[in-house]
Amino acid sequence: MIIDYSWETDTDIKKQLATLISRNKLVPVIGSGFTRKCHALDGCVPSGEDMSVYLKEFAAKTYEKDISNYENSSFSDLCPYYSKRSSVGERFSYFSSNFTNVELPAEKISFLKLFPQYIYTLNIDDGIENNCKEYHVVLPRREFSDTYINTFSTVFKVHGDVHYYLQYISSEELIFNKRQYIDSIKSNGKMLSKLKDDFCEQNVLYIGCSLSEEPDLMSIVTDAIKTRRSECQAYYVTSSLLEPDKKDLLEDYGITACIIVNNYSTFYQDLLTLCVKHSMPIDPLHRYKEPQIVQVPKKDDLINFLLDSNSMIPVPFDGKIYKPSFLITRESSNAHEISKNILEALKYNSPIHIIYGHRISGKTSCLIDIFEIIKDKARYFFPSNTKIDNDTLKKLFNEKNSVFIFDTNCLEADQIFKIVTMKTMPIKPLK
Repeated sequence: MIIDYSWETDTDIKKQLATLISRNKLVPVIGSGFTRKCHALDGCVPSGEDMSVYLKEFAAKTYEKDISNYENSSFSDLCPYYSKRSSVGERFSYFSSNFTNVELPAEKISFLKLFPQYIYTLNIDDGIENNCKEYHVVLPRREFSDTYINTFSTVFKVHGDVHYYLQYISSEELIFNKRQYIDSIKSNGKMLSKLKDDFCEQNVLYIGCSLSEEPDLMSIVTDAIKTRRSECQAYYVTSSLLEPDKKDLLEDYGITACIIVNNYSTFYQDLLTLCVKHSMPIDPLHRYKEPQIVQVPKKDDLINFLLDSNSMIPVPFDGKIYKPSFLITRESSNAHEISKNILEALKYNSPIHIIYGHRISGKTSCLIDIFEIIKDKARYFFPSNTKIDNDTLKKLFNEKNSVFIFDTNCLEADQIFKIVTMKTMPIKPLK
């Protein structure tokens, strides 16, 4: 029997999820609702239902029938019409416009980073890996390396990846129609087997998933339910109280609890706050590793960007650095000379450097320039006034092949001394 929890009023469910995340015992499965309506290259990401409407209109036009003929057709029923009758240009335009260069809001990015090991997604869009650069895509129907997924943060694309589809324009790169679903039970065996193991041994969180037409998932869950550990839960996040018939269908997917949320953005923010409040061992370095540089359009260039570094790097830090168009480092500029000198010295002289100057002298801009130039190392950027405890600092300097950039007031004097004494080469201040 499925238990209902209200996210707004039930403190128990909040404690459950926060505890499971702290123990790395909660595995997310992301569906189309997670990225629906997020901005993409030249459109917005559709849900499965939205895409069904598009496919029905396409079929009606192609076969010169009234759209009512396809009223009861499912998504997987409609896909063969599209793959057989649409042109390469039509498919490329639709998928590239609506499924690539997806932009996620800050709260969704923060939510994803609660799961640094791996994530499963039923989506083909690039929302996860485009906004969280640390995640590496694993494709279906491939014999992936276990060593690789144990080493890198991974997003398992259960139904395929839009970029591989666009590169080869092959319908077999995606798993959309009934034949492909059935075939994937065998051809995508390794990925589904891993998901089955997680379903048996871990707790699963379905978010943005309708679970109305997923025969490949159904196949593994049917077997997994028989051997599943009794303490494992499968949570289903929804915006409304479900009817009994829907719950009966969800039980076939092994769902044990429904979490009803009034607002998804609040849910993501609350979960992050809970983890921080209860000092959950979320990797504190994740939000500072490889932040995204966002080019701000000229129309948004305000004097605040020049006078206040918080405009470029908002507080709280959301993993993005907003770079105004006027912040262009030219070869002949003094700032570029400083950057060049530091990079040369990092390579051949001292691994530690200090940039100093008065307020509004361009220190932060120089750091951003250095960050952008370095491409061959893992890059960490700590915004001004970020507080770093000694345990985190110790962990930081165990990282290999990495560069660490600290803006103003990040480090205490004794921490700077520790960093300097850890290195055998002398420190060299640069103006």
